[in-house]
Amino acid sequence: MPRPLASPTVSRVLRTGTLVTQEFDARLGRSPDYAAENEALHALAKALTASHSAMLQTLVDTALTLCDAGSAGISLREAGAGQASAYRWVAVSGHCANRVGHIIPSDDSPGGVAVAVGAPQLFAFPKRHFACLASIVPEVTEELVVPVPGTPEPWGALWVMSHDDDQHFDSEHRRILKSLADFTCAALTIAKAKADAEARAVEAETARNALSKVACAKDDFIATLGHELRGPLAPIDSALAAAQKLAAGRPAVLSALAVANRQVQQLKRIVSDLLDASRVRHGKLSARPGYASLGDIMKDAMAAVSDEVERRQHQLRATLPPYPVTVFADAPRLTQVISNLLGNAVKYTPHGGVITVNVDAPESGTVPEHDSTPRELVVTFSDNGVGIAPDELPRVFDLYAQSPSARTVAERSASATTRSRWFDVKPATVWLKVRALKKLKDAAA
Repeated sequence: MPRPLASPTVSRVLRTGTLVTQEFDARLGRSPDYAAENEALHALAKALTASHSAMLQTLVDTALTLCDAGSAGISLREAGAGQASAYRWVAVSGHCANRVGHIIPSDDSPGGVAVAVGAPQLFAFPKRHFACLASIVPEVTEELVVPVPGTPEPWGALWVMSHDDDQHFDSEHRRILKSLADFTCAALTIAKAKADAEARAVEAETARNALSKVACAKDDFIATLGHELRGPLAPIDSALAAAQKLAAGRPAVLSALAVANRQVQQLKRIVSDLLDASRVRHGKLSARPGYASLGDIMKDAMAAVSDEVERRQHQLRATLPPYPVTVFADAPRLTQVISNLLGNAVKYTPHGGVITVNVDAPESGTVPEHDSTPRELVVTFSDNGVGIAPDELPRVFDLYAQSPSARTVAERSASATTRSRWFDVKPATVWLKVRALKKLKDAAA
């Protein structure tokens, strides 16, 4: 809808007779050339995949051809100017091709008038009344200007000029230029959206890199801290062992030393966890698989949590096959994994709770004698603890991950003063799958 003609420039050009838009109704419009328009449309569609400047140049070349003009161009509002005060000729064709980059005022130019009115406008001899066009050669007999729509305000204007007294623009040229202006709006909107997306991608990548550097610095600090702590722990451990021998027969001293020894062992375990976390982050945590007894691994893992199980008065029940089971695994690491799972179950199960471990492994007698194909066993951990919300389950194996419910329990429990090792696992039901081989002949003996 045309805007109110309140601009002083609009009033002036009306008064001087420069603005002759009403002549469109009196002129005989030429017949549409749909074949030429269809060919131009294909060219414009291809230009959308080209660069921003190439796309705009294709638009003005198309306007020049379809309107039989002497010059054509696109004037865009200067970016970042807030309330627009100038337009720049970003793409120009025809006689004015050498004027690309020309800047004209928005409040005293044909483009400014068309944008102010909000509709296509036709000007007669605009050079005589607009100083911004004074240097244009040759004389401009007519200029047809169409606003390029945009949100929240127009992008600028698309225009064509005639430098010939016998070449006039009619309503058909206006229709074509309005269609091209709409296409220009769509192209500019797409280009801006692409630029914004690329800028956000760069910002996101920068943020990711910054977070990665912070994470690396944190891991390096943890690794350094672990190495620094491990040094003094060895002599402290040795001193405690010597003190326990010297305190033989003195129950009170031995009791105090036993407390100190347990805390030192716990500290050594935490330091080991710190180093393991750093190795995991840097991909340096290695496994050394070999043949081992699953029964021995389970006993060692259960022994690691036995004191805490007793203190909390839990019932720890383990069901293992009555026959020996040999696994091909890194025994220390597997022991650590199982003790971690048990430790989490102990930590987040109320006093007097029940924790069960069940091992389901194929019996060697059911495996053909010469079949050495690896079999699979399943170790199931169950307890009646707090559990983990379903939406937290995808994160249970993330480094240092801990559910809000686990943190709440840890904050309420005086015994839960350290983070879980490697990860927190859902206490309700956890499946741990490891490879099992048919027991070796010497194991059967």
